[in-house]
Amino acid sequence: MKLCNWVLVLSLACVALVAGCGKGKSADSPSAETINATKLRPAFASAGPEAQALVDKAMTSIQSSMYPDALAALDQLANLPNLTPQQKETVTAVIEQTKKKMAALQSGAPK
Repeated sequence: MKLCNWVLVLSLACVALVAGCGKGKSADSPSAETINATKLRPAFASAGPEAQALVDKAMTSIQSSMYPDALAALDQLANLPNLTPQQKETVTAVIEQTKKKMAALQSGAPK
């Protein structure tokens, strides 16, 4: 009887170990629920004061979950003259992520 108990305990331990090794979502991979704006400030580090103010407004709005305000600031930023290709690419990526986040929230998806 003791042998059966040990086999049962070892079997359960193996099942728990295998179940715990499942690969979950990586925190590094952005999804529809995530806005990765970490490249926004560095891309505009040498930009003028108007661009800097819009970046600050967008970042603050994103951090406050005020996505329509963030999108408005990002749209203004994207339409500034003399943006470099890197700046345009960065702003476009954050705009797309913000739109996806807003769509996910409207459809009832979790934050």
